[in-house]
Amino acid sequence: MFTTQFFLSVLGATVAGYAVGAIWYSPLLFMNAYLKVLGKDTTDHEANKKEFARVMIYGFLNTGATAFALAVILMLLSPSTFLGYFYIVLFICFSFVVTTKFSDLIYASAGHHWERSAQILFLINSGYYIFSFGAMTVAFWFLR
Repeated sequence: MFTTQFFLSVLGATVAGYAVGAIWYSPLLFMNAYLKVLGKDTTDHEANKKEFARVMIYGFLNTGATAFALAVILMLLSPSTFLGYFYIVLFICFSFVVTTKFSDLIYASAGHHWERSAQILFLINSGYYIFSFGAMTVAFWFLR
């Protein structure tokens, strides 16, 4: 069931999804806004350098688990076109990830869900997952 090609596509999708996160949460895009809504700044970020490698490894493994699950679903559904891949992966992303992030916004926000900071955090995190899943889709398509 699981071929070498399957695992190579999972690895490629993991790297693609993780790369999106590295760019998404970098100073080039949303790091400063993300830290601001968390009530932190770059000095807090610098103070946690010791934990940085561990957090990055956990993130990579988490992205790999997501890529593996998506690969199994795509293998079972066997879409024949890139749009088929894209629709399935985005459907999964919006159905499970974005809705979960929205529940976090409503029920687990530090403040009220209608506050700007909670909404910004939801948009940054949900946007990351949408683009990460999109990058994984491209990787799956080219490495199939």
